[in-house]
Amino acid sequence: MTDSDCTKRMLNDLQIASPCLVPWKSMDETASEAVRFCGQCSKNVYDISKLTTAEAALLLQQGAASGTLPCMQLYRRFDGTIITDDCPVGLRRIRDIWRRVKSVAAGTVAFFLVGLPLAAQNRDLPATKGKVAAPAPAAPPILRGEPTITGGKPMMVPSHTGGMVAPSLPVKNSAASWAEVAMTKPSIKALAIRIKKMEAKPDASERDLPQILKLRLQMAQEADRLMVPAFAQIELAKLYDAAYQMKAGSNTDNLLLRDILKERIANARLLKIDDSVFQEQLQKLQPSK
Repeated sequence: MTDSDCTKRMLNDLQIASPCLVPWKSMDETASEAVRFCGQCSKNVYDISKLTTAEAALLLQQGAASGTLPCMQLYRRFDGTIITDDCPVGLRRIRDIWRRVKSVAAGTVAFFLVGLPLAAQNRDLPATKGKVAAPAPAAPPILRGEPTITGGKPMMVPSHTGGMVAPSLPVKNSAASWAEVAMTKPSIKALAIRIKKMEAKPDASERDLPQILKLRLQMAQEADRLMVPAFAQIELAKLYDAAYQMKAGSNTDNLLLRDILKERIANARLLKIDDSVFQEQLQKLQPSK
């Protein structure tokens, strides 16, 4: 299973908890086409159909880190899958179809109006026969609000709905889920295998620990680079504890701790969470002048 498949599975599990009937067009526009600001609840609303799968994945991870998912607008196909901007048959194609339908319909009306007098003069002309064109596909239902994530096949929800967030995040957006996504990345998986082999060596000793920790830091940095910060966040927390508990208090250990804290700050900013604790810890480790 690819990282995109894992992410899409989590997106498809999104459910609108409590419907919101505020029209998208009535919300204030922002710098992003995918985001509007709702004045009634003073929150940003994200249109997932205008985000790529990777962008939607980052939004879910930011929700996992903060403890609540943001308000979203979802377009769900009739097979239960959520449409993103990079879907093979996405919203753009549906919009193009509707534009063509409107264009054809306008042309048909114009032809009818122009040809009406002529038709009145030729009432006895023979009828034409042929294969009827298939109707254009219906636009997918729009779901709007603060979603929850549930297991199983998503149920259909009426159009133009949204909702309130659940009090706690469901397990589908958990660290285990994002670890699964991370392990679909070849570079991250290669580092994980290398670390596992080093840890499993029969002659492994405390001298190997700094190298193992550096590899784990590299893996966390790679996870942030490849937009799996929820996995990196958990790894960095474990990594900091392990580095802090190393018996030797040498300058080398402090350098490693500083590198870990710098990455925790970068990770926190990616997840849009408070990094002040890491800033304070880093400040304490800075060499005195």
